[in-house]
Amino acid sequence: MIDNKNIEWYFNFMKSNGLIAEYWNYDGYLVDGDHIKILYIHKSGKRSSYRFLKEIVTQEIREAKLRKLFN
Repeated sequence: MIDNKNIEWYFNFMKSNGLIAEYWNYDGYLVDGDHIKILYIHKSGKRSSYRFLKEIVTQEIREAKLRKLFN
């Protein structure tokens, strides 16, 4: 469940919902205990990150995959 493809999907999901600005791009992730630190990069080269609870990220990914199955 926690792999680069799924975390990038979650980043884009957050971006599409307006929680991350459009000019940031996904740059990877780190697992930090019970958090996932999503790394992203600005078009100017500036780097930043945001920490999410691992439980919330995996739940969102799981629910999205279930919705996809039934749609």
